[in-house]
Amino acid sequence: MQDTLACGKTIRTLIVIDDFSRDALSITVDTSLPIQRTVRELEKLVEWRGKTEKKRLDKGPEFIAVVIQ
Repeated sequence: MQDTLACGKTIRTLIVIDDFSRDALSITVDTSLPIQRTVRELEKLVEWRGKTEKKRLDKGPEFIAVVIQ
């Protein structure tokens, strides 16, 4: 997701939610979230919770799905 602060600065968020339990597993906020940062955040989540059997992505134009497979 993307939003703009009152001062005009743009922020981006990466939100990972468990669809079954509705738990917010990770919320990452920064002024920029390049694919390398996204992959790093997902790798940290896999270390903590383990690898999931299924993934559902709401891919924005900045996502490169090939990297995440």
